Amino acid sequence: MKKAFTVVEMLISTIIIWLISIVIFRVYITIMNISSRIENEKIINTEFLFVSQSVQNLAEKANIDYEKYDSNTLFSTNWFVQTLYLTWEEWTFSVYLTGECGEDLSQIRKKNCWIQLDKNGDKIDLTDKNKIYITKFYFKLLPYDDIKKYNLSYNDTYQNGFWIFSESYIKKYSEINYPFKVKFNYQNFYNIRKYDF
Repeated sequence: MKKAFTVVEMLISTIIIWLISIVIFRVYITIMNISSRIENEKIINTEFLFVSQSVQNLAEKANIDYEKYDSNTLFSTNWFVQTLYLTWEEWTFSVYLTGECGEDLSQIRKKNCWIQLDKNGDKIDLTDKNKIYITKFYFKLLPYDDIKKYNLSYNDTYQNGFWIFSESYIKKYSEINYPFKVKFNYQNFYNIRKYDF
């Protein structure tokens, strides 16, 4: 003889199914948020990996073009500059931040700011303005102390290097939404290597 479910058993079964559904839904949402966060971090890291490789390729061939800088400005800023000027044989390069840049993150989705390379007048975007937004990007040329202290010329320092410092955000940045609260601080030192072939 078959037993019928009582009202209490049906109610308990419904509550258990409802609780399991809530737990599964919360786990699903958490996994989706983590997956989205990882994807956004991957995007910003990939963009700066390309910047790093591009600048490294230049640093292995080119020298800092000190003639493009005003020595008084360099000394007063401790050799922090917003544009890196490089030269190699007949080529001239400059790396800089361009676009509508600023530190107001409330306008981040409306404005575009990206890193650009100028190679003899040809402009090449090093970052995708639709993927990331850069609030800070500058260089520190090295050395800055010895040239003053020992009264060296620019030509005595051309085989040294420079630092890059940057602060960037995912283009869909949101302060309150965990998957899109992705900020990336980048700094790297590049040694100028002059190879004699």
